[in-house]
Amino acid sequence: MRIKDLLLLFTCCLFTILSVAQKNNSRVSLKGQLKNFSNQVEVEDLSDLQYLLPASAARMIIPDTAGNFSISFNIQSPNYFRLGRNILYLSPGDNMEVFIDKNNPVAGRFKGIGSEPNLYLRNTPFPKGGSFVEAGRKVRKVARETIDTILQIAANREKQLAETKGISAEFRRLEKARVQADLVNSLHAAMLYYLPKISKDSLAVYNSEYKAIAVPLIDQYTKDFLDPSLMKLVVYRDVADEIIKHPGDKKAIEQIKDWFTASDLINDMKKASDKDSLRTWQDKVSRLKVPAYKAAVSKTLTNLLRFGKGDIAKDFTAVDMKGNKVKLSSLKGKVIYVDLWA
Repeated sequence: MRIKDLLLLFTCCLFTILSVAQKNNSRVSLKGQLKNFSNQVEVEDLSDLQYLLPASAARMIIPDTAGNFSISFNIQSPNYFRLGRNILYLSPGDNMEVFIDKNNPVAGRFKGIGSEPNLYLRNTPFPKGGSFVEAGRKVRKVARETIDTILQIAANREKQLAETKGISAEFRRLEKARVQADLVNSLHAAMLYYLPKISKDSLAVYNSEYKAIAVPLIDQYTKDFLDPSLMKLVVYRDVADEIIKHPGDKKAIEQIKDWFTASDLINDMKKASDKDSLRTWQDKVSRLKVPAYKAAVSKTLTNLLRFGKGDIAKDFTAVDMKGNKVKLSSLKGKVIYVDLWA
């Protein structure tokens, strides 16, 4: 074989090896034990595409009776996920051994490649619980004390982030933004949802004092906080409507508004009763401006159009209570009850 041919063969082999390595490096591998979970759980995407894309079983975990599991899946870039009440930050190539207790996120253990950001995230507040307000547990009977408590928790969280080693600059940027968004969310929650248990007259005074202090703070922390790249944070999406009230880059504001439009489209699509109604959404989807949102919503629409009211059911064979094999098509015209067990 000539030198030229050998070099060509070597180049082809090297390209193949690099391609395989790159493909494998896009995978995330998790194994370990889950506690207080049901018989299956999803590693749920928490990015801004969370509810825009159709459901997928690619990240579904089915642990054994002792809670042991092993799963591997592809991701294209670092992203936030959720497993139980633990928020995860996973990057291509991560390979971890984990223990997660659904009832106690702080007890989570992570070991291996990618463990550092996930050890930090164990203390992440749950946005729907009012972030630092913690479903009302941190609300005080005096307005000023409630706000001081929220500000102190935010300061402690920033200090913890600053002291965390082994994390990327991008993760640090995102988490710094999360603290600020959690702070805004907390101030809102303690004003609208989680109030102290005091008399009606005292509550009126509390509300008046609280708003006088909190409203300017909310304005302060939402001003100059416009950044569409932060929409991958759940809590940033929760306060984004407040952020875009401020003057700012029009393109950035339009990107964030586009997410709200996409979310509304998804909600409306899922309420549609038949395919004829769904087809009317094609034009609305085409008007979305952010390519990722347009692609995700379009994928969901296509998925919903695959099977709907009036379609002929896919034929299949199942076993009845007597052990006989029965085809669905043989029961045409009859009322059918299908009992499925996992």
